[in-house]
Amino acid sequence: LANYCEHPTVGVRVKAACVRTCGGCDLSIVKSVFTRCEDQPAAEYPILTLAGEAANCSSLAYFCSGYNNSEYVVQKCPMTCTYCGHPPPPSTTRWQFSTSFV
Repeated sequence: LANYCEHPTVGVRVKAACVRTCGGCDLSIVKSVFTRCEDQPAAEYPILTLAGEAANCSSLAYFCSGYNNSEYVVQKCPMTCTYCGHPPPPSTTRWQFSTSFV
């Protein structure tokens, strides 16, 4: 979808859905965006799921970086993802997660 990021008709929607693909993700600036540095509850937006269930931040720690949707994990879990100066809990489980916008 990268070819549609600047499309005059659907570009806005493509940029919203494909932030990273359209060059809108710079995780180095995310740290300065957080005024309250606390993780959000699993059921709070954005809802991130593991195996179809809303996941809490301790379960999402593995996905803080290196994945297409890592920016959503960092947004939801700044403390767990060390954007507050606290180390994330270790994760040895590999999962796939998805985002859900309500």
